[in-house]
Amino acid sequence: MVAGIRGSLPLQVLVFNHRYYVTAAVVISLLAFVYKGMTLPYPNAVLGLEICVLVALLVVEQGRLFLVSTGNLTELAGPTLWGLGLAVLSILMHVYCLQLQTYVLRLDQIVHGIALVMVGIEFILGALTVPAFLSAATQF
Repeated sequence: MVAGIRGSLPLQVLVFNHRYYVTAAVVISLLAFVYKGMTLPYPNAVLGLEICVLVALLVVEQGRLFLVSTGNLTELAGPTLWGLGLAVLSILMHVYCLQLQTYVLRLDQIVHGIALVMVGIEFILGALTVPAFLSAATQF
């Protein structure tokens, strides 16, 4: 009996490209924070907290992308489900960077809006891929 490939190529391509995009987005956002810190009056310690949120976003995104990629390539539901769980946290962090920062530039809206769309598509593709992994596990 020949087993078919259950991994999702569109998901893998999107995850691969998102790794580079999220790194570039964080660098762009850090440069935007330098600009905002020099030109806008920030309340005490808020700028540092917002930069910490951005660094945490990078860590969560890279971990999430690793889990989704590993789960997709090995056709295991566990890592993929953990990655989908982290996607919810990632979406919340992108929404914070998109709308809830002290000062939101148009650049922030564009960069985090694109990232939010990418995470949403990855979440949908991952959610559609997990049942195929689970059905393959029950066939043996």
